[in-house]
Amino acid sequence: PTRNKPNARENNLTILRLCKKYEVPVILGSDAHISFDIARYDNLYELLQLTGFPEELIMNRDVKSFKEYLHL
Repeated sequence: PTRNKPNARENNLTILRLCKKYEVPVILGSDAHISFDIARYDNLYELLQLTGFPEELIMNRDVKSFKEYLHL
């Protein structure tokens, strides 16, 4: 929201809804462009709630899940 991309929020919601519908796993990040925003997920949590995105489709929700996804 701080970079003024016109449709970013709606595009992200659409992507999450489609991933949920087709059970496509995702990796989430802060997409920081400045050091102060690294690991800031406050905007992300709202999108996950709005879409009812299932935790089991978030591959980097914890180290164990990420390693399992990578078959390590």
